[in-house]
Amino acid sequence: MNNENIIYALGVHKGGGLIILKEFLKKKKNFFYYFDNRLNPIHYRHIKHYKVIKKNFINVLKIYSAIPKKTKNIIFINGLPPFLNLKKNIFVLFQNLNIFPPKKIFNFLLWFFSLDFLRYVNFKLGSKNVLTWYVLSDVANTVLERNLKKSDKIVKLMFFKLNKNINKKIKKYDFIYPADLKRHKNHKKIILALLDLEKQNIKPSFLFTLSKIEKKKLNFDQLKKKINIYNFENHNNRLYFLDLLKKSNCLFFPSHNETIGLPILEAYKQNLIIATADKPYAKQFVTPDFTFNPDSVYSIKQTIKKIYFIKKKNISNGYKKSKKVKLSNFLEKEQFFKHIMK
Repeated sequence: MNNENIIYALGVHKGGGLIILKEFLKKKKNFFYYFDNRLNPIHYRHIKHYKVIKKNFINVLKIYSAIPKKTKNIIFINGLPPFLNLKKNIFVLFQNLNIFPPKKIFNFLLWFFSLDFLRYVNFKLGSKNVLTWYVLSDVANTVLERNLKKSDKIVKLMFFKLNKNINKKIKKYDFIYPADLKRHKNHKKIILALLDLEKQNIKPSFLFTLSKIEKKKLNFDQLKKKINIYNFENHNNRLYFLDLLKKSNCLFFPSHNETIGLPILEAYKQNLIIATADKPYAKQFVTPDFTFNPDSVYSIKQTIKKIYFIKKKNISNGYKKSKKVKLSNFLEKEQFFKHIMK
C-alpha cells in the first residue's frame, strides 16, 4: 500500500471540490485516499487504496492519529489545513472564502453562529502547519495574503480549461441558477424580482438546483403557482446537469461571494449569455455580458427583464460579448500534477 502520499478529501462530495477530486483520481491513482461517506462510490471504483469516513470531530482525530510514520506528504483538497501539527509536508487547495469574518455587524453575527466560524478557527489553528497553499483564483490569492504571514507560500493554480463549445441545443429555460441555498447565494432577491415581474405579466422560466429541504425553506411549491420556476434536484448527476445548462439561455448568478464561480466558467464554455453580480470574483476568468447590483431587487429585476426581451426578439447572439480574461502567474494543471508530492 502506498501511503507515503495521502489525499485528504473529507467534505468533498459535490460541486467544484468533486471536479478537483476527479482530476486527482485520474492522475494519482496510486496515492492513498480518505473519502467522505457522502461521495458516490462510482467515483473511486478504480482506486485500490482508500478509506471511506463519516466526517465528524472524533473520526478526524482518529485519522490524524492513524497516519503512518512513513507518510511524507498530505494534500488537503477540502480547502482547510489540519488543526493539529501532523509533522508531515502539508499542502492545501484552498477554496472557501466564506470562512472569513464579514465586516457588517448583522452578517458577522450570522457568521459567528455558523459552521463557517468553526472552519475559520480550524484555519487559524492549522495555517502554521502548511508548507504550500494552492489557490484557484486571484480573489482567493488576495484574501489568503491578507490572512497569512508574508513568508507563507501561495501558488496560483489554473485548474479549469476555458474553451467554448458549439451549443445547438433548443433552449427550454430562459435562466438557470445552479446553487444551493446558503445565505450568500442570494436566492430571495431573485424570487422578489420574479414576483415583481409577474405583476407586469412577465414570466421568464427560471431553473434552480435546490435540494428537497431547500425547496421547503424557500416555499418553492407555493411560489411555483405564481412564477415560472423549475428545479433540478439531482445536481450531482453531472452529465444531466450539463445537458440542462446547454438548454438554458442565460446563466444568472447573483451570489455575493465566490472563490471561483465555477458555473460562470461552465456557462462560458456552453455559450450561454452570462449575467452576474457586479463583484470581483465574477470577472476573474470571464467578462460577463451583463452585471447588476446583487443588493438591489430593482437592478436584478431590470437585468432579467432586459435579457428576457432580448430572447423574445431573437437577438441573443448579438449580446454574447463575454470573453476570457488574460491571466498571469498561474501554474498550469499539468505542471501541478507532474511535480506535486513526488
